[in-house]
Amino acid sequence: MPSDQPAWKEFSITFKDGVELKGWRYSSEDKKAPSDTKSTEKHRILCWHGWMDNCNTFWNMTPILINELPELDLVALDFPGHGRSSHKSLDGPSVLLMDYVYYVHEVLLALKWSPEETTLIGHSMGAAISLMYSAAFPVKKLILLD
Repeated sequence: MPSDQPAWKEFSITFKDGVELKGWRYSSEDKKAPSDTKSTEKHRILCWHGWMDNCNTFWNMTPILINELPELDLVALDFPGHGRSSHKSLDGPSVLLMDYVYYVHEVLLALKWSPEETTLIGHSMGAAISLMYSAAFPVKKLILLD
């Protein structure tokens, strides 16, 4: 990770189908002093990259988000078969974009975030998947890039 970026934490989730998604997470909670008790809205943002890309797509934009949103929990993950995430089984059924909606939902469940409190940011393929997800589970905000 670039040295000029905020302190990210490695983040991964393993699912029932054996697929492990890897990426990074930033939380303003990690840098707060115990006496910091400002009551501001917590922003939960989940980022999804485009085809043949990875979660690092969002590195350049996140310092701006961190600066603008003091109460922030930001997660960016690689889809199966991308970046450092594992691949789906070669002997299984072919993968459709709609299949990735399952992972979006399971990530939110693992994070214990409700869709209504979550902003999805998707680039390209990640935008299409985020759009499909939000059609089934309305989200707080949906940001589609490219």
